[in-house]
Amino acid sequence: MKYLLSIITILLTIGTLYAQSPAEAKFNEGIKHYLDSDYDLAIASYSEAVKLDSTYARAYFERARVYHKLKQPDNAIADYTLCLLHDKKNIDAHMQRGSILVEKELYSNALVDFDRAIKLDTNNANAYLMRASVKMAMGIPADAIPDYTICIKKGKKTQVIYYQRGKAKEALGMAPEALEDYNYALTIMPNYDLALLSRGLLYYSAQDYDKALKDLNAYIKKKPGDGKGYFYRARIYQAQNNTAGACDDYNKSINYKFLNPKEKPAGLCP
Repeated sequence: MKYLLSIITILLTIGTLYAQSPAEAKFNEGIKHYLDSDYDLAIASYSEAVKLDSTYARAYFERARVYHKLKQPDNAIADYTLCLLHDKKNIDAHMQRGSILVEKELYSNALVDFDRAIKLDTNNANAYLMRASVKMAMGIPADAIPDYTICIKKGKKTQVIYYQRGKAKEALGMAPEALEDYNYALTIMPNYDLALLSRGLLYYSAQDYDKALKDLNAYIKKKPGDGKGYFYRARIYQAQNNTAGACDDYNKSINYKFLNPKEKPAGLCP
């Protein structure tokens, strides 16, 4: 009997130790509402949680996620900031706040968040990728290239990253190096439209019209309703003295709302 009473006492003690606090109860209620897509109720529950415990970093983080989902970026940024006030090493909060700052084109502020995320975890490939993208948006491709390279070395070898690094190299006039990256991207995904277009235009600039035409044909096959493809293929046809092909593609580019009719090469087409 004494043994049974001891077991009951231990279980009651454990139950007391692990009982939810009122703030935790409201937080878990908010999680349930979020999973049920009841976002207003989720916000209300998280708000009750931080009223009960103003240092509850996870509640600020989760409320920020809801605000972002509801397209309230300023409220989301404010809550991620409160989260970081009470949990300075929260990498996800830096990443999420940085991403919203990118959406708002506040690139310098976003860069600070991605810098801090990398400082907290030097193996965070996504942070290097986001920082590289911000540097591209800020017009500093030379600084973006090392971040793309680190991202690749850390195992994030996607067609998008090779393509983006290629664009950074192309912006610096490094055409052969850019071409190499576009080739890598197309090895991973042979019909990747952005790399097809960019590589095709590099071939066009190098006057390698047969290769350029092959890439533009593949691009148009992938995106038949994009007037941009017809416009650039028309330029290639024009360079090859294929007037009929060029005029046909210029007209298609106009029909697909890419080329202004007034900008069609004068005297080329009837």
